[in-house]
Amino acid sequence: MKKYITTLLALAAFTVAQTASALHYTEFYVELDGASEVGSPGDPDGTAWGTLKIDQATNEIVWSFWADNILVPIIGFHIHNAPAGQNGPVVFNFDGMLWGSAIDPVAANILAAPQDYYLNIHTQEYPAGAVRGQVANAVPDTSAAAVGGLAIGLCMIAARRLRKKEAEAA
Repeated sequence: MKKYITTLLALAAFTVAQTASALHYTEFYVELDGASEVGSPGDPDGTAWGTLKIDQATNEIVWSFWADNILVPIIGFHIHNAPAGQNGPVVFNFDGMLWGSAIDPVAANILAAPQDYYLNIHTQEYPAGAVRGQVANAVPDTSAAAVGGLAIGLCMIAARRLRKKEAEAA
């Protein structure tokens, strides 16, 4: 039984460490469309969507996006600095990749004022921008807390059973 408790305690410690690690990330869900383009018309039926995750501790940017009704090739995909309704300079380049990760100090600025940044996909047909989406409020992540709570609960149950068995043996 003590081996079982030790295993559960090790699992709980690992889960708590993973929970703490997960808390460094802030995740944003971004939707892009042609109607959001400013200054020139975007792709009328093009859309894209996905997540932008930023690690507060390391400035790592992790992205994963999907596009629909956008003619390839994609000639540019990046983050611009400007609020909704305005155009701004490129501050981070995804190198045309719809998924990937990189470390960049601009991550801290995005975390400080996400509403001041937007994502833009450019194609040969729409070189000024096919679809655009503003970075908005962060998506709350409750999964790490739930797993951590479950692990702590299991450890408490196991400890209670161990105390009960020890009391019965005495």
